[in-house]
Amino acid sequence: MPDETCGAFDGVPPFDRNSLRRFLVGVDVAPRKMTATEVEKLRDPFASLLLSRGKIPRTGEEVIKEIKAAASKSSPLRTQRSFVVGEGSQLPASQQTANVARGMRFLVTLGAGQQGPDLFLSAGDPRQAGRVEVMAWDPRAGGFNYYRSTGNAMWMFGGNSRDALRDPTRGKGAFESHRSGALLMKELKTPWINWHSPAANVPETVFRSGDARRKHPWFTEKDPGGGLAFEFEAARPAMSRWARERFRKLREKGGPVTRPRMILEQIVDTPTANVVTTHIESRALVDGDQLDIPATVFVDSEALAGRLGLAAPPDFFNVSGKIYAKCLDKFDVRLEDGNGFRQKGDTHFCFLALERAFEDQVVLSEAIDIGLLSERLAACLLMVDPWNPIFSERRRALLTHVPATATIEDGKSSFSAQMARAILKAAKDGPAGTPEAEFAERWQVGANFKKPFNRLLNRYYRAIKTTARTQAGFESYFRLTEERRQRFKDDNPIAQEFPLLLPRTNIPRASRRMQADGTVVES
Repeated sequence: MPDETCGAFDGVPPFDRNSLRRFLVGVDVAPRKMTATEVEKLRDPFASLLLSRGKIPRTGEEVIKEIKAAASKSSPLRTQRSFVVGEGSQLPASQQTANVARGMRFLVTLGAGQQGPDLFLSAGDPRQAGRVEVMAWDPRAGGFNYYRSTGNAMWMFGGNSRDALRDPTRGKGAFESHRSGALLMKELKTPWINWHSPAANVPETVFRSGDARRKHPWFTEKDPGGGLAFEFEAARPAMSRWARERFRKLREKGGPVTRPRMILEQIVDTPTANVVTTHIESRALVDGDQLDIPATVFVDSEALAGRLGLAAPPDFFNVSGKIYAKCLDKFDVRLEDGNGFRQKGDTHFCFLALERAFEDQVVLSEAIDIGLLSERLAACLLMVDPWNPIFSERRRALLTHVPATATIEDGKSSFSAQMARAILKAAKDGPAGTPEAEFAERWQVGANFKKPFNRLLNRYYRAIKTTARTQAGFESYFRLTEERRQRFKDDNPIAQEFPLLLPRTNIPRASRRMQADGTVVES
C-alpha cells in the first residue's frame, strides 16, 4: 500500500527542483509536474508572486524575503511576524538534554487584518533547504493552498483546504493533520504550553551553542506576544476565515448542502482536539497551590454555554496541589522522548488535557447561522452524553441518522426536523438506554429547553467540584484524562511526531467515561 500520510512527501524520489509538482495524496500516485497554466491558476501570494514567475526559493528565509520584495509597497504582505514553538522548548539546557530532539520550529506570517495573515510558513531552520511548509490564502479557490518542500528544496503543491473535504484526499497527505482544511494550532489557549509566550519564555539555550538560529532575526526579533498574539491575530482569524468561506455560498444563495454528515461529524464527533493545561508550572508546584483546570476538560462549555446560551460552568475547576502531586507519584508521570531521555514529572504546565477543537466550534456556529442546524437540534445533540465533551461513542452513534441530503432556502432548511424525526423513530423502535433514547428525552422538553438543560448541567458542575476535592475522586479524573490523551495520540500524527507533547504514565489502557453524577466508570 502506498504511504498516504503526511510523511508521503518525505518519501518522494528526487525530481527537478526548478519546477512545482502537484502531489494530491490519495489522487496522485507520485508528484507530477504542473503546467504553467496550472500554476497560474493558483492565486495565493506564494504562487502568484514567486512560483508562477519561475522563482523557486530554496529555504524558508528565501520564501519570506522574495515575497516581501515582490509585493507592492502598500501590501499587507510586507507585514512580517515570527513565532517560536517546540515541544521541548521548556526543557532546561543540560548534559541530560543535550541530544533531545526538541521539535523547535519557526512560524512566520505575512499579512495582517481582521481575517488574519495571508501566508503562514513553518520551518525548523530558516536557512535550511527542504522541510518547509507553506499555507497561503487563495481568494480564487476560496481556501488555503498547502505547499511542502523536501529533499533539496523540491516544492510540491499538496492541495487546497477544499481537498480536505473530498473523498479521495480526505485525511491524507497534508490533510492528515489539517483535517477540516483549517490551520492547526493544537495548543490554542493560554498558557500556550510549547510556544514562546508571556507565560513561558523560550531562551536561546534551546539551540546548541554555536547554532546560527540563536542569532537569526526570526529568533532575536520574534513576536513578544508569542502564542498570545498568534492565537488571536493569526490562528483564530484563519480558522474562522476558512469556515466562513466554506459556507459562504450557502449563506448568500442557499442551495444543496454537500455531504451534511461531514459537517455533523465536526459537531458531535472528535475529528481532532486542542491541548489545554493549568497555569501552574510543574517545577513550582507546592501543596498549597490550587490548580485551575479548564472547564472545557469536563464539558463543551464553548458550544453549550457560549453559542447556545446554556448554563456556564465556572471558568476553572480547582484541585489542590497536594492531591495533584500525589497523582504524579502514584502514576509515575514523566516525559520521555523514546530515545533515552527520561525526566520525572509533568509537562511544563501541570495537567495537560484535551478539549474540543476551535475549528469544530466555528463549524457549529456556521451550521446554525446558515440555517442548516436549529439551535434546538444542536443543543439536543450536544446534550447527549455532555459529560464526555470529546470521544463520546454515544454522540457519535447519532451520525447514523444524518439525512443523506439537505437544502437551504431563504436561510432555512428542513434538515433539523428530518434528523430529529429519524432519531426519534429509532428511539421508539429500540430499547431503553440508547443514545437515541437519550436524545428523545432531551427533545421532548420542547423548544424551551434551556431551563431543564441548565438544571442537568448545574447539577453536574456541582458534582465535579465535590469530586475534585478528594484524592480518590481526582485520581479518577486523572485516569480519564490519560485515556483521552492515549486516544488522541493513537489518532493524531502530530502527537506521534512529537513524543514530548504528552506526558507518560503507568496507567493501563481501559475504556473510561464520565457520568452525569461526576463519577468515572471504567471497563
